[in-house]
Amino acid sequence: MARSRLVIAAVVCVTTFCSALLHRTVLCGESDTVLKNDAALKTEAEALENEIELLKKDLEKSKDAKSTSSKVDKDLLKKKNDTTVRTADGKLKIGGLLQTWYVQYQRDSRGLFDMPSRGVVDTNNATDNSTFQVRRAQLNFTLKANAYTTAYVMIDPAAEANTFPLSTYNQAVGNSIFKSTNNLAPEVAGNSNGVLLGNFLTVKQLQFGSGVPNRMLQDAYINFHNDVTCPGDFDWHHDFQVGQFIPAFGEEGMRNSAQLDFTERSFVGLLGHDRDLGAQLHGTWINDRFQYWVGVFNGGSDYHQSNGQGNSRSGANRSDNNDSKDLAVRMLVRPISNKCYGDLELGYSNEFGYHGEGGGQDPVNSLSNSLNRQRSWAMRQDAWAYYAPGGYFTGLWARGEWGWYKDRNAPGTVVDVLGQGGTSYLGIGGPTAAALAQSNGRAFSVQGWYAAGGYRFDRTCLFDKGGELEKCKRLSKLLKPMELAFRYQSFQNVLTADLVETSKTDVFSTRVYTGGINYYVSGDNAKIQLNYNAIINPDSNNPVRTFHNVRNNSFVFNFQVAF
Repeated sequence: MARSRLVIAAVVCVTTFCSALLHRTVLCGESDTVLKNDAALKTEAEALENEIELLKKDLEKSKDAKSTSSKVDKDLLKKKNDTTVRTADGKLKIGGLLQTWYVQYQRDSRGLFDMPSRGVVDTNNATDNSTFQVRRAQLNFTLKANAYTTAYVMIDPAAEANTFPLSTYNQAVGNSIFKSTNNLAPEVAGNSNGVLLGNFLTVKQLQFGSGVPNRMLQDAYINFHNDVTCPGDFDWHHDFQVGQFIPAFGEEGMRNSAQLDFTERSFVGLLGHDRDLGAQLHGTWINDRFQYWVGVFNGGSDYHQSNGQGNSRSGANRSDNNDSKDLAVRMLVRPISNKCYGDLELGYSNEFGYHGEGGGQDPVNSLSNSLNRQRSWAMRQDAWAYYAPGGYFTGLWARGEWGWYKDRNAPGTVVDVLGQGGTSYLGIGGPTAAALAQSNGRAFSVQGWYAAGGYRFDRTCLFDKGGELEKCKRLSKLLKPMELAFRYQSFQNVLTADLVETSKTDVFSTRVYTGGINYYVSGDNAKIQLNYNAIINPDSNNPVRTFHNVRNNSFVFNFQVAF
C-alpha cells in the first residue's frame, strides 16, 4: 500500500511539472516547434490522469482486502437491514458486577425454634455449611435512544438461587430476613402422624439445588428526562420512570450493590432492596441538594416477606393480587455540602396501600374459592442520616437508618409452638392435624435500625504532601487503599404466634455486630471485603416457648469486579 502511494505521488509531481513547463513555454514565446507539440503533451497528461485513477482504484481494493468486517457487518450496513440507533445522541453502554463469596458459619445442627419438649423440631443442618457462592452476576444495558429517553435492563442469573442463607443471619428462610417457621427435612415433614409438620422448603431446596425461575430479570424500565447537555432546552428538573425497578424507599436499599460498605446489606437495607412494577416521578433542585420521588406500584407482595418469590418480599415479575396500588413518597435534603464542613444528608420515605383480596376471616379453616388473602391496610416507612466531615477529618463517615413495617402475613407462615393455631404447614388433615401455625394472623408491625461508621484512608489528608504518613512510603502504600468499617443493627425479625391469642404475632429482635475491612484495588470497580458477623439471637424469656441459642456467627470474604 505504501509503494502505491509513492507511485501516485511521483506521477502527480511529474504531471504538475510538465503542465508548468508547458505554460511557461507559451508565455515566453518559445519556438513554433514546441507549440506544435502542445497537443502531444496534452494527450500524455490525459494518459497520466487515467493511470492515476486506475492506481486509486487499486488502492481502494487493497484497503477492502485488508478489512476484517464480516458478512454480517456488511449486511447491517445496508440501509434496508439497518436497525441500529443512528441519532446524534444514540449510545449503548454495557456494565456488570460480579461478586464471588466464601462464607464460613459456626457449626450448630439445631435451629432457633428447636423445642423437642413441645413437639417442635428445627434443623440447622441445611444452613450452617461453609460455602463458596456467586452472590451477584449482574449484566446491565443502558441505551440512550435520544437526548430525552433512556432504557435500562439488568439481569442477574445468580438471583435465581435461593439455597444460600443470609451471611448475616442463617436462620431465615431463603432470601428473607424473617425467622417464622421451623425447618424440617421433607421425609420428616411427611410423617403420617402429623406431629413433626413444619416448613421443609429450606432442606428440600438444598437437597435438590432448586431455585426460583423468574427472579433473573432485575430491572427493566424506561426513563424520560431533560437533556443535560442543553440546560435551557426542556429543563424542568424532573424525570419520569416506568417499568420494573426498586421503588424509591430508604437509603441503603437503593444504593448500588457495588458500592456497599459491607458484604451484605443490613436487615433494613434488605427490606428496601426489593423490586416492584410501577411508575415514578423524580424531582431535583439546587444541584441535587433537595430531591423528592412520588411513585405508584403494584404492591402484589407483603412487607413481611411471607408471600414473595423465593421467600422474599419481591413484587418483581409478577402481577398484582388486587386492584389497589401502593403509593410511595421519598425525599432527601443535603443542608451541608462543602470541603470544610463535610457532607450531611437527611431523608425520609413512606409507602402504603391495601394488600390482599377475597379472603374471609379465616381463609384456612373457612375456605372460599378466591385468593384467600384478607384485605389489610399496609404501610412501611424509613428515615436515614449520613455525615462525612471535611477538613482534617476527611475520610471518616457515619450513617444510620430506621425502618418500620406493618402488614399481614400469609396464612400458615408463622409458627405456633402450642399447636393452637388451627392449621398445619402442609395444609392437610384439617383441624385435627398438628396446628403448628397461625391460620390467619392479624396485621402487625416490626421495626429495626442500624448505625455504621468507618474510616477510608485514601480520602484522608494524612497522605497529602507534608502529611504525617506521606513520608513512610511502605506504610502509605499498604494503608492508602484500605477502609475500616463497623456496624451494629437490631431488627424484630423472629416471629411466633402469641401464647394466648394465636391470631396475634409476637416479635423478637436479633442483633448483629459486624466488623469489616475493605481493600480498594481499583475503587469500587475492583475491591476485596472481609466481614465478621457476631449474631446475638433473642430469648423469649418464657419457659413454655424457649429458643435454642444458635451459634451462627459468620465470616465472609468477597472479591468483586464491576464495570
